[in-house]
Amino acid sequence: MPVYSYKTKNGNRWLFKVCVGGRQYLRRGFRTKMDAKQAEIRFMLDDSKNFSDPLLSEVVYSYLKIHGEILKFSSKYRLEGKIKNYILGKLKDKPISRYSFLELNLWWDSIKKEPLKNKNEVLGILNAIFHHAQVYFNFTGHEFEKLVPYRDFSIKPVEPLSNKKYLTVYDFKKIYSLEKDPFFQVYLLVSFFLGMRISEVRGLQRKCYDGKYLYVYQQVQGKSGLGSWLLTSLKTDSSSRIYLLPMFLRQRLDDHIKKYHLDSQSFIFFGKSKKDKMHLEPISENSIVRELKRLSSESGISFSSHSFRHSEATLLNEEGVSADQIGEYLGHSSSEVTKKHYIHETVEHRQSIADLLDAKYQKIFS
Repeated sequence: MPVYSYKTKNGNRWLFKVCVGGRQYLRRGFRTKMDAKQAEIRFMLDDSKNFSDPLLSEVVYSYLKIHGEILKFSSKYRLEGKIKNYILGKLKDKPISRYSFLELNLWWDSIKKEPLKNKNEVLGILNAIFHHAQVYFNFTGHEFEKLVPYRDFSIKPVEPLSNKKYLTVYDFKKIYSLEKDPFFQVYLLVSFFLGMRISEVRGLQRKCYDGKYLYVYQQVQGKSGLGSWLLTSLKTDSSSRIYLLPMFLRQRLDDHIKKYHLDSQSFIFFGKSKKDKMHLEPISENSIVRELKRLSSESGISFSSHSFRHSEATLLNEEGVSADQIGEYLGHSSSEVTKKHYIHETVEHRQSIADLLDAKYQKIFS
């Protein structure tokens, strides 16, 4: 186990931490790193009789007991199912130090053949269980770290443009025409033309809009309804941004605010609860997703709320806006993220290239 340094009034001192039988021990006050390391070795030798070699099932039980405390019930239930079906169900239960790399590799080969969308998630769970054994049971093996994450080398056809993540203006116009609720019409306009994340749109309060500029600096975390949300700052500094709104969007927002009598603390997109008369609760993500699924079904166009960010990036790129400006507009940490993941090649762009080649070389080679 490693040793650590810490500061005191009399200068730096050293300490060591070890786990014995599932319990952590700490000794501090050593003047040098060597002193701490030697004391750690002596401690481990003196107390070696207390070290245990638990069964895999015992480590799993301890892992779920400690790690499960920070998980939601649904997430814990899903984790328990993965462990039961793919780890305990496929590995023989025996002392954890007895697992060889060959045995673990055979297990991993069997997992690769399972019809799982994310096979690496199962590998991550196994790694977490073994790391838990290192911390709480003083397990020193590293065979599990040799397992290589799964990669699919099968040949896949090129994804057709119709399945891309972006929407054209004509797609959005069709979707917008099917929405009859003015409340969600404003949501669609803000999400599409500003390319905001769903958590950012949910976090918009009346105080974020001054009639001309929209200030994006907070978000709502938590998908479910009333009482199950948290207002936080954005994940990075670059995500904070200011939008100068186009006139048509200002008018719709002004009408929306006036209709619902929103004050500075009210959420622009609020949960429609009779108890929340001041609109101090944000709309739930489930309500948004449910409405978008309905529009997707009726329009025959597959999309999600995040498709609007890809669509706005692609639309601005088609209008000649640089990747740096688009990245700043969407709140990306760098323009590389914008170019790699958000700007998509459109049918019109490919047609313009084909037309250019036709105009220059058709007479020569036809």
